[in-house]
Amino acid sequence: DKILAIDPNNTDIMYNKGDSLSDLGQYNESIGYYDKALAIDPNDTIALYDKGWSLYQLGRYPEALEFYDKALAIDDKDIIPISNKGLALYKLGDYEEAQQWFDKALSIDGNYTEALIGKGLVLYNLGKNQESQQLIDKALAIEPVYIKFLSDLGLPITNTTISKQVVN
Repeated sequence: DKILAIDPNNTDIMYNKGDSLSDLGQYNESIGYYDKALAIDPNDTIALYDKGWSLYQLGRYPEALEFYDKALAIDDKDIIPISNKGLALYKLGDYEEAQQWFDKALSIDGNYTEALIGKGLVLYNLGKNQESQQLIDKALAIEPVYIKFLSDLGLPITNTTISKQVVN
């Protein structure tokens, strides 16, 4: 806040402050900082998708989609709002469209963990358990930190996956 007093038009500081608040679970407060950044630069894609993420965390999925769409209208190859749009659609139960967005993210980066997990969740909910497990295993091989998160969601985590993570 002291830096903002010196440089009140610094959007980097605004969305970094928003990110810090978001990391602390203070999503409503973070939105205020993203709004300040967007008031100065309405085309700031980082502030747009970060605001979308805070809205997502608050369960305001349709609003989150609006901000992901705004970011994508500016840069349709930005993997973060592409994957996050898939997550919001997943939460809204639109599994088919969510899968399309995860596929788009994975076409940009086939190892993008969030998209691998998102697509794995979609496939699991569509009853495609074997395909889902392959994606989950791949994601956990890249970022094992997701084991507890996925386990808490009730997804089957194979003994092979867990054993590989413990050994490594």
